[in-house]
Amino acid sequence: MIDKQQIEKELHEEILKQDDLETKPSTKISVADLDEKIKKLLELMSSNNQDVILPSISFDESTVTYPLLDTIMQGQDQKMLEDHMSSRKDLFEKEIHENFLTCPTHPEFFTINLRLYCTTCTSLDILKLELV
Repeated sequence: MIDKQQIEKELHEEILKQDDLETKPSTKISVADLDEKIKKLLELMSSNNQDVILPSISFDESTVTYPLLDTIMQGQDQKMLEDHMSSRKDLFEKEIHENFLTCPTHPEFFTINLRLYCTTCTSLDILKLELV
């Protein structure tokens, strides 16, 4: 039997993908441009006495953004800068900011919210202990 809702959903998703392709400008950024953006980012962080780039998590929209990177990238793809920053271990160190679970069937939605942390020190770096 044909699932009409599933077909409509897939069609809607395909239309959204096409709209994104048509409205997004080319996102090719050279390594030199990325390095310049990192320099601006470090200057901005220094001028604001900020040593951490914190994410903004929207559970309503199921999105994670970095407002400080938005300021630097001015509408361009943050992922390219994030990837470039990851390769610059001399300047940046990744840390766990938040732990939460998502549905394996629907990982794009943050509808499950269970935070795991140490109640003594509030660390989010939690290990799984298996007792035999």
